[in-house]
Amino acid sequence: MLYLKLYLVLLISVFNYIFVPNDETATYKDTFTKATHSDYDDAFNLGSQIPNDSLTLKPYSTYSKNHIQGIGKVSSDETGKSGNGATGFVIDDHTIITASHVASDDDGNKETKQFYFYPSKSDQQIPMKFKVKKFYKSYERDVAVLITEQRLSKKVKPLQLASEQEIKNMKSKEPLYMLGYPNEHQYNGQLMYQSKGYFLKPTKDYIEYIGHLHRTVGFSGSPVFNKDNHVVGIHAHGIRPEIKMNHQSTRDIYTGGPLLTGKTRDFINQHRE
Repeated sequence: MLYLKLYLVLLISVFNYIFVPNDETATYKDTFTKATHSDYDDAFNLGSQIPNDSLTLKPYSTYSKNHIQGIGKVSSDETGKSGNGATGFVIDDHTIITASHVASDDDGNKETKQFYFYPSKSDQQIPMKFKVKKFYKSYERDVAVLITEQRLSKKVKPLQLASEQEIKNMKSKEPLYMLGYPNEHQYNGQLMYQSKGYFLKPTKDYIEYIGHLHRTVGFSGSPVFNKDNHVVGIHAHGIRPEIKMNHQSTRDIYTGGPLLTGKTRDFINQHRE
């Protein structure tokens, strides 16, 4: 009987390894978050109380006089015309923040050596381009600091970061939104989009947020704002509930990423210029 049980356990493990889709951020092997099953379960329970049709994902006009300037596309494409890339945001004269995995290839193994930042990019028009002269990746949090050659603040107004206390005072179901450059079908990575949703809860020690917002590839590195338009975190990944759940598309409406607290904030302050 004991051997039969061991055989069944082994068989199930092999089946899961081969046939169950791997989800980098929903299998709870998170390198950065220290999130627990109960963190996610609590978040999904809170999210289930919020109608999905209250979440919005719409184009954001970068032509508006009052648009938020300090957000742009991060890409290794010098021309700026590629639909690939991710998002970053300006916090001072020379510093751009994005997610650490943005500074890697598709497998996360090889760093791209050159990046460019296109603030307020819209379609094929490239009104401004900033060359990144150096960058720093954290290996404890999904955050990277990019330093530009030119002074950003002459052309772009930096974003205002929320204080740690402001972040820790956030309540469940409080409004959140993020701005970024989705490039997964049906999006082409050329236009900025605004995703509006809700904060659900923090993970242990306020390392990451868990939010209920639409997301897709290309939003990585996007600033996550509270209701006062202060940046509270960095979007890094989608979160999928347990495999047994019927609606796997939930990975596109549950999101996570570093809060601007603790080691994430320390890393940014250590490398910013």
